[in-house]
Amino acid sequence: MDVKNLKDIDDKIGNAFKTNKEIAIIQLEQIISKMPIEIKTLINDAFTLKRIPKEYLLSSILFAYSNACGLAFSIKAMGYINYANLYFSIIGSRGDIKSPAMDLATFPLVKYDNEKYKEFKKNNMELEETEKSDRKQLFLQDATIESAIYTHYKNKYSIGIFIDELYFIIEKMANKSSTEGTAWRTFFLQGNTNKHIDISRKTTESFRIEKSYPTLLGSIQSQFVPKLFADGNLESGLIDRILFTNKLTMNNQLSINDISNEVSENYSKSLINLLNY
Repeated sequence: MDVKNLKDIDDKIGNAFKTNKEIAIIQLEQIISKMPIEIKTLINDAFTLKRIPKEYLLSSILFAYSNACGLAFSIKAMGYINYANLYFSIIGSRGDIKSPAMDLATFPLVKYDNEKYKEFKKNNMELEETEKSDRKQLFLQDATIESAIYTHYKNKYSIGIFIDELYFIIEKMANKSSTEGTAWRTFFLQGNTNKHIDISRKTTESFRIEKSYPTLLGSIQSQFVPKLFADGNLESGLIDRILFTNKLTMNNQLSINDISNEVSENYSKSLINLLNY
C-alpha cells in the first residue's frame, strides 16, 4: 500500500489490527459501492431479504455480465488485447446459499435461453436437418466436451459453462485415463486467452473457432477444494485461472419480504441491454 497522505497512514495503521477476513469485507463493500445502481441494489437487497452472501452474488453477477459481453468488448493494455471471459468457483459448505446466488444472477440469461430454445423448436419443427437454423444459446449445464465446443462454434460470441457442482468436471480433468477430462482442460486453457480451437475429424464435421470465449461458474464444497490441485490441474495452470470466492458475509435475520419486481427488472434490463448490444 502506497502512503501518500495522512488518510493512507491512518488506513495502514488500522489494517494492521484487522484480520484478513475483515480487510476483505471492507474491500468487498468498496467494490459494491462503485457498482452501477442496478447491481448494487440487487446485491444489498438479496443480502438483507434473502440472506444471500454479497460476495457470492457479486461473483455470479460478474459471470453473467462476462457471458453477455462476449467477444463484442475488449480492452488494449500492456500490448495485449484482453477480453472479459472469467472463470468462477464459489466455495462453501452445505446450506451456504451458493445456488440461490448463482440462480438469481443468471436468471435473465437463463430466461433468454429458454425463449431462444422455444423459438428454435418452433421454427425448425418440420424442417430437414440440413435446413434447420442454428440455436442461439448462452449456457451449457450438462454436455460432453464435443457438444460444448460445437455449441460454441454455433454461438461464436460466447458460451457459458454453468454447473452447480463444479467438482465433478474438475475431477474428470484430474483423471489421467479420461480423454474427455483432458479435452475439457485444454478447452478452458485455450479459451482463457481466447485462442483458436480447431477440430478436425475424419468421419464427422470439422470446424474452426477463430477466437474462443468460454466462461465458467460453479460451486464446490470446502472439503473438496484440496482435490482440485490433483493430477496435473495445478501444473497445467488451470487452477490459477479460476477466481475462488470464499464466504465472507452472513445474515441470520429472516425476512418475510422479497426482492421487489422493480429491483429485479432493472437488473434484468441492464444485463439484456448489454447482451443485445
